Amino acid sequence: MKVGLILPQFRYDFRAAIEVAKKAEEAGIDGLFAFEHLWPPGEPQRPCLDSFVLLGAVAQVTQKVSIGTLVARVGLTPNDVLVSRFRSLAHIAPSRVIAGLGIGDIQSLRENLMLGMELSPGWQRRQQLANCCATLARESIPIWIGGKGRKTIEVARNIGVAVNLWDVPPAVIKKESARGEVSWGGPAPHDQGSLLHLLTTLARSGATWAVLGWPRSVTELGNAASEVHQIS
Repeated sequence: MKVGLILPQFRYDFRAAIEVAKKAEEAGIDGLFAFEHLWPPGEPQRPCLDSFVLLGAVAQVTQKVSIGTLVARVGLTPNDVLVSRFRSLAHIAPSRVIAGLGIGDIQSLRENLMLGMELSPGWQRRQQLANCCATLARESIPIWIGGKGRKTIEVARNIGVAVNLWDVPPAVIKKESARGEVSWGGPAPHDQGSLLHLLTTLARSGATWAVLGWPRSVTELGNAASEVHQIS
């Protein structure tokens, strides 16, 4: 199982994220990820760095680590624009980009409204998602579809891409991994023992990736990653 870290993103300055990215690659962490939000969830008064700009900057200071969105939402921009952003990122970091995609939910409704866009019906967003995935697949960019809804998960299973499940119990990962590739994302435990237990359990449950939220000690996460890399 590979291990990733979500970058420190809810701020005005890129410098902290750049330093984290350099240290993460040195520590043996496998991937670095960014949310796509206008602000931290529920805190519109706080800043949020643009995910694609942030990942482009990270790509410039790293060489091996994977970089990806967790997740970019269809419907905020036309599919052609979203695909172009991933294509540009893949040009900067060949074979290192993971396209995490989702359809948004009621929690992201306020961000849509700030952009002057209503949240379209679920079936329409899922169709946009499927179309976007089909295009990205032709670009040979790995895809994760984020979402716990059964209909959204079925989009991933129907087109043969990974599902990313946020903060679900390992038992859910085990059940879903029997149907196809599944990655996990969620908050990072604060103590090293709990972190290692979580990662080990997820690996044994069939997760191909575990992506931990910020903040987390890069050194401790790298040490834990080295212990679970051999668990399938």
